[in-house]
Amino acid sequence: MPSIDDLVSVAEAFQKSPVYIDRDRCVAVRNRNASCRRCVDACPCDAIEVMNNEITLDVRACSACGACTAVCPTGALVPLRPSDDDLFDACVQAAGASVGRAVIACARISSRREADPTRYAEVPCLARVDESVLMRLAAEGVREIVLVDGACATCRYRAIDEGVNITCGAFQQLVGAQGAEIPISRTSAFPHDMLIEDATGLFGTTRRDFFSETARSARDLVSTAAKAALESELADAKELSIGARLRAGENGALPTFEIRRHADIVNAMDALGQSVVEEVVARVFATVEIDVEKCNGCGMCAVFCPTAAIKRDERKKPYTNPEYLEFWASECIQCNLCQDVCWKKCLKVSPVVPTKQLFSFDPVVFDLRSSAGASKPFGLGSS
Repeated sequence: MPSIDDLVSVAEAFQKSPVYIDRDRCVAVRNRNASCRRCVDACPCDAIEVMNNEITLDVRACSACGACTAVCPTGALVPLRPSDDDLFDACVQAAGASVGRAVIACARISSRREADPTRYAEVPCLARVDESVLMRLAAEGVREIVLVDGACATCRYRAIDEGVNITCGAFQQLVGAQGAEIPISRTSAFPHDMLIEDATGLFGTTRRDFFSETARSARDLVSTAAKAALESELADAKELSIGARLRAGENGALPTFEIRRHADIVNAMDALGQSVVEEVVARVFATVEIDVEKCNGCGMCAVFCPTAAIKRDERKKPYTNPEYLEFWASECIQCNLCQDVCWKKCLKVSPVVPTKQLFSFDPVVFDLRSSAGASKPFGLGSS
């Protein structure tokens, strides 16, 4: 359990920035050849810099819109105000007050105090909303999702307006793949039945500070506290090198981790029912194709994969020149790092994912033992 000092460190981290950076989850920190710059591209304020195996956030420039946290595939950028759990809980409460309709509003339109605040959840900007929160709401049983924002043409967040539409489209595709019908709409005005004439007593300090005061889950708190404590120690000592922080394990691969948002989406899809389509296209999933005729079995794709979606043949020790590569679509987050580090350029990442692979416990296996009869994977997904 974290100490009082650890919790203080976490509290200070929350106060300093609306986003917590877990740098060792960033693929550009993991390997300088990583092409991912989604956070940089999404940020409307040029507040994020990624270079020389480091990622930094200029808190003074940050507008707290949350767009970077919505597009980060590895969870390296953690939203704090609100956190994912806080936002989900607020949406569930609001949906309960609106008979299953989940309404999320941006801070700008909320400031007009036109609607009952108990019937919607508030975010700094709708760009903060990502597919995982929406899918969790779908699995929770909401009948409709409505996103309400002000006039984006004059908003300081207007540069990321299209990102909100992309998220809505991705949600519709994921839900539709499971045969569910949960409409999502984006509007510039609250639903008429939510409007109020007298807002006296409804908007106060409690409402404005709801997200910052709500307790976060114990698991996330312990994890963040440990990270903050470690970084506090590093600040008083010599900075650990990347190699020391990301040391390869006994299997030769760098440390891997679970992407909670990714797991939430897969679990939500499963809860909605069986897939009704053969494949799904989404920015949160991917498959890989390996030309085994060109592959030299270096295994760098498996060494650097942050989620262990690709694994080398662990029957051979030491873990060099593997006979097989195994791939789990359910673990792939489309960070493209495997493709970026492939020396032979024989690996390609595709956003088109067969739903059979997504929900299978069996991996796709690529046979690297010889070129003869090994030009395509065997196992699930092969013909």
